[in-house]
Parts: sequence; C-alpha cells; structure tokens
Amino acid sequence: MSRKIIGFLAFIATGVGLLGGTFFNNNNTITIASILTISAFFIIGLIDHYKQLTK
Repeated sequence: MSRKIIGFLAFIATGVGLLGGTFFNNNNTITIASILTISAFFIIGLIDHYKQLTK
C-alpha cells in the first residue's frame, strides 16, 4: 500500500510541476485558460484514483 501511495505522490508531483511550469512561462490567455481546464480534469482524476487506492 505504501509503495502505491509513493507512486501516486510522484505522479502528482510530476503533473503539478509540468502544469505549473507551463502556466508560469506563458502569457497567452488562451494557453492559460486551457491549462486551467486541464488542471481541473487532472484534479478530478486524482480524486478518483485516491479513492481507489484507499479501498
């Protein structure tokens, strides 16, 4: 179980790093809006995976 949680946290860190780096390096509003949309789906997916891990 702890190995799965560590892998899950590594996945979260990678996704947040990529999304955050792209967000802060772009000044285009269309790009920022699309990144925020992708981030919302990323968070929804993480919640679903976390619920499966805790079962």
